[in-house]
Amino acid sequence: ISSDDSADEALRVSAGHKQSRWYHTTSLLVGDVMGTGVLAVPYAGGNLGWGAGIVSVVVFAFAAIYSSLLLTRVKREYPRADSYTDLALALGGRKFALFTRCAIILTWGLLLPYFLLAASDSLRLVFPRATLCTWQWALLVSAMLVAPVQLQTLHAISYLAAPSSLAIVCALLLTLSGLEDAAGGFG
Repeated sequence: ISSDDSADEALRVSAGHKQSRWYHTTSLLVGDVMGTGVLAVPYAGGNLGWGAGIVSVVVFAFAAIYSSLLLTRVKREYPRADSYTDLALALGGRKFALFTRCAIILTWGLLLPYFLLAASDSLRLVFPRATLCTWQWALLVSAMLVAPVQLQTLHAISYLAAPSSLAIVCALLLTLSGLEDAAGGFG
């Protein structure tokens, strides 16, 4: 073990990072994927049409499977790596690790407006009688996110998996209810 590796490990241990169990990580990934899919796939499928929508779902499912196989292979080859930054450090040195960390932060920063608008639109649908503007809904969503964004590790975030899963189930029930209303009932 090099002195850099032992220093990085000491920093990680001293920061109090706990390791999540496999079921914590699985519930986070399922919640993230299903939560995004529940909100995005029906809308995108409606815009694309039945044929292109089904083809897109199948193509992206295979892309997700392939990506997960690649990530599994990388984790086997670099078992001590806990993040893309760790991998960049192992493969390209400190400058590449810094670049990778900045690229990830920039990506999250650029995705933030999309998530704020999507969450704002969702709240607008849940509360149709409210007379708030889009920026007011976005401000409300931002205020609701102040506490959860303080969680900085996946282990800490994993405790939000249960409420996230409950929200997904509620969204699915509301979607099915809307489909039943639109179809005039299934029976």
